[in-house]
Amino acid sequence: MPRRAGLQTSHAAEATSQSSQKTFTTPKEAADALVQAAESFNVPSLKEILGPDSEDLVSSEDPVQDKNRAAAFAALAREKSSIAVSPKNPTHSHCQERGKVDLRY
Repeated sequence: MPRRAGLQTSHAAEATSQSSQKTFTTPKEAADALVQAAESFNVPSLKEILGPDSEDLVSSEDPVQDKNRAAAFAALAREKSSIAVSPKNPTHSHCQERGKVDLRY
């Protein structure tokens, strides 16, 4: 029995971590939140927005480079971005900044 209880606890923890990704009512709201979090290099917010498996996207072994990349992304995204709903799958939206960024909503 103790093994089963441990397994159930593990599944509960896994479900909790999977549901920790922040959701948004619109693709624009999601894009704006991502840009704002990148601009201020708010690592907890970036991880919440991008989801529980985003550690390698947000942080590397070089925090200075991470911050600089986030700032560069935010600056480019503020210059020009557009959001379009995928015609093949209306539950997906794409945010493109000068043809370089493709984010799934």
